[in-house]
Amino acid sequence: MHDCNLINTLNINTYHSYFKRLSSVIDLAFASRSVQNYIKNWHVNEDADTEFDHEVILFTIVTEKMKLIENSLNASYNLQKVDWKKFNMHLQKTKNEMIIKMQRTISLKTKVIYLIECIKSAVNLFVFKQRICVKSKLWWNDELIEMWKALSSRKRIWKRCKTDDAWTEIMRMQNSYHDAIKLIKNQFWINFLNKIKEKKVFQTYKFIKSRLIEKLPSIQNAQKKLKTEFNEKCKTFLKAMYSSSSKVQINKKLLSNKSIQWSRIIEKKIKHAINFSAFRKALESDDMSFAIMQQAYKSVLKIFNLMYLNLIESDYHSKIWRKGTEIILKKLNKSNYSISKTYRIITLLNCLGKIAKKLIAMWLSYTAKTNDKLLDFDQMRNRKQRSAIDAVLNLVHDAQMAKSRGNTLTCLLLNVKDVFDHVTLKQLIKILIKQKILINLINWVKCFLQNWVIDLAFDEERQKSKEISTEILQESSISLILFLIYIRHLFSKIRARIKNLQSFSYIDNIALYVEGKSIDKNVKKLKKMTKIAFTWANENTMQFDNSKFELIHFENHKATLDQTIMLLNDTVVKSKICIQWLKVWLNRKLNFKMHMQTKIVAVTRTLHSLFKLMNSEWELNMKSERQLYLACIIIISDYDVEIWWNNQKSHAIKFHKLQNAVLWKILKAFWTSLIEIMQIKVEISSVKVELDQKCKNYAIKIVELLKKHLTRKWTLISYSSQYSIKLNLNLNTSKYLNWNKMKTIFIFLFLFLH
Repeated sequence: MHDCNLINTLNINTYHSYFKRLSSVIDLAFASRSVQNYIKNWHVNEDADTEFDHEVILFTIVTEKMKLIENSLNASYNLQKVDWKKFNMHLQKTKNEMIIKMQRTISLKTKVIYLIECIKSAVNLFVFKQRICVKSKLWWNDELIEMWKALSSRKRIWKRCKTDDAWTEIMRMQNSYHDAIKLIKNQFWINFLNKIKEKKVFQTYKFIKSRLIEKLPSIQNAQKKLKTEFNEKCKTFLKAMYSSSSKVQINKKLLSNKSIQWSRIIEKKIKHAINFSAFRKALESDDMSFAIMQQAYKSVLKIFNLMYLNLIESDYHSKIWRKGTEIILKKLNKSNYSISKTYRIITLLNCLGKIAKKLIAMWLSYTAKTNDKLLDFDQMRNRKQRSAIDAVLNLVHDAQMAKSRGNTLTCLLLNVKDVFDHVTLKQLIKILIKQKILINLINWVKCFLQNWVIDLAFDEERQKSKEISTEILQESSISLILFLIYIRHLFSKIRARIKNLQSFSYIDNIALYVEGKSIDKNVKKLKKMTKIAFTWANENTMQFDNSKFELIHFENHKATLDQTIMLLNDTVVKSKICIQWLKVWLNRKLNFKMHMQTKIVAVTRTLHSLFKLMNSEWELNMKSERQLYLACIIIISDYDVEIWWNNQKSHAIKFHKLQNAVLWKILKAFWTSLIEIMQIKVEISSVKVELDQKCKNYAIKIVELLKKHLTRKWTLISYSSQYSIKLNLNLNTSKYLNWNKMKTIFIFLFLFLH
């Protein structure tokens, strides 16, 4: 019926019953006539121990068109067993030849290819791929290998003679082999936990996390039809994530004649870009990590400098670097994952291309720091000393100052829709020219943002490479600062027309607020502001997300207020009692009750996962448990402390309870043990001391900021005129920086006196 032929070799048994002492050919392999001619090397692998009665059958199907290669996605380079001396010596031997060839080569593309090939040749000689198998386990040793070989040999003997003595010997050897595996596993885990130090302690925390992720569900296309097949999902994602772009021609008359002298700064910038990049960043399919690039840079430093100098001076970003693999990941806490916008894209790029991006991003951020006109003073993110905490803290500060003056601060939160999708390259180039950005930077941006080739990867499948037309790549270091430049004029336009209006922005999250005694007047001003914002958005092909507009009045009245704002598209924005901005919950009275509830839930969830390790039979030592607590729990509890901590007893008690539970777990102490003594033994300060320390460190940071910095300005304005004259800000900050030593001394003195 199926027209298949048997491919088993005659008189070779594929089944051995150890219980009945029988052998047979019960396991059969059949193949159709079209495939049978391509099957070769059929045999039984007697060395493979399956622990069952059935043997392992092996055969190969080889066609003329098929070429088998090693899958680079499944195996990465084993950097722990690399002889870096030989690697560096090999590159240094070919150094002079590489420099001569680089100087003679005119084409920039061939220069890039040549450098990649030279590094790859050294990698292929001295850096080997990881080969994952049963024996690659960390606990596997030579003793187990010998026992496994002896057991396999004894089984082969039994298959020939089938005597009772041979059978009992097999059973004895098999039991001892499995007992040895259990014993070695346990000993290895105990030794690992006892000797664990520094960063390796986080490996244990990874063991309790799941490595599996769910497959993507069916995705809706533009017509709201569900797509289930992989290729259909890829088309839907590409249409949703990338907008069409057109070729851009730059009017050279409008450009500045000045250009950057890269030769003076290139060496320091490249060194910083390579050495300060993470080893374990997601890699492209070539698997060339920054660890390999750092070693190569040490050996052939001049070649790196020469290549990047030629590329950047020519305003060129290599086409090889404009290829990438894009991974689709779910955004957290979304209600409907059938919508394509509930996913985010991470692009895996070549490390050499990332270095070029970092050089331009560093120069733009430096220009923004030295030139106040490039970015607005209240734009945060991708700028040094301007974090999300600074943005929220400035908003909270202004709301508290308004309350102290008896006024109400009305705040409207906006969110730019699909940030990178609606940025047009033509408009971006116009803004860069208007901002008098240097000519070679503008040309590089134009080259970088065009002619990209990507392939999507998700659900264990990978799409074929495809050209895309895009404006700004998602989640890129250079993309963030380009977007900040793009929306820079929105804030200056609003402030020019509306007096006493303040604003803060963190990428696409914008807060606009007005202070006044009348809430109605505040709302009217914000309505005018929305008209200006919408007209600007239409002119610059941007859109605001109507579902993310939020309105709140920071005031002390007991009665709730129902003032609303009507947008141009007839969307009504109602005032709320509590809002979330940049992961911080703010209510109208600024008592942070909602924020504390969410924070305690997050800390408790992480704490229970740590208790899994602390409750195990072979648990971590005390130092490792303390290190995990400081790294995983304290980071969550202490984040944004500067915003909400004001010596509130109710907030401190909640954190005290969680910290006490950790101390009891680490020391295995009784519930009646003195908390102060346990804190000293584990070397953990009390909650109040820890929170005060964070706030003091932030206060010192403000004093050390530049006078132009927004937070520094706001701090000076909040003081009264008499106090600000007496205030001496030229403090010797070195006296106050190390609070850790001081807090420990205070605890010991307290216990000594009592």
